[in-house]
Parts: sequence; structure tokens; C-alpha cells
Amino acid sequence: MAFTTSKNRLTAKPRGQSQQVQDLQIWRLHQKIVEKIEQDPSLCAQIQQCLEQRLAAGQVRHGEYLYWSCLLLEVHQKEQFREGVLSMDPRICKYRRRTPFVGILTEQERQQILYGE
Repeated sequence: MAFTTSKNRLTAKPRGQSQQVQDLQIWRLHQKIVEKIEQDPSLCAQIQQCLEQRLAAGQVRHGEYLYWSCLLLEVHQKEQFREGVLSMDPRICKYRRRTPFVGILTEQERQQILYGE
């Protein structure tokens, strides 16, 4: 259970609610990532390399690896690619939490999305 402060008091916050907030933030980051990949599909090579490294290191399960790898092959079918990355299916939300799309956004882009800076 997570805790938040409210007028100098700690109040219990159900873990599910904080997970939903985190998932929404991650979803918003991935929305921008999809836009950048649509503009420059060559970024998929970087993502695939990350997947390969994680698979070799045992940091990603085979099903998750297959999901992202197959989705990267669909990058030119923009609607399918977008739906695949941004799906609200619980399994895909879990995959996004361990995203292979590292290094696509700049720190400034991340800050702007997360904090509106």
C-alpha cells in the first residue's frame, strides 16, 4: 500500500490506484514514442537491439520478446503499430512498464510529458 500526505497527515492510498496513475504516465510517454517512430522508423533497429540484449541477459521473457519483435515488423502499418504499443490490455500495460523503447525520448521530452515543463 502506498501513502500520500494530505494536510500533514499520511493517508493510505490503494496500490491499484497508484499503479493506474503510473500506467497512465507510461502510456503518455509511449504515445510520444510512437509519434517519433512513425516519423523515423529506423529507430526500430535500436529497440530491437535492446530486446536482443535483454533476451540474452534473461531480462525479458520469450513471450514479451516475441510481442515487441513482431510489433516492430508492423511499424509501416501505422494503425496496427500504434494500437499494439498503446493497447490498454493488462498484459501490454505490464510490458510497457519494462519498455524496450529506451533512449527514444530526450530527457526534455520526458519532463515535458510527465511534468508539463
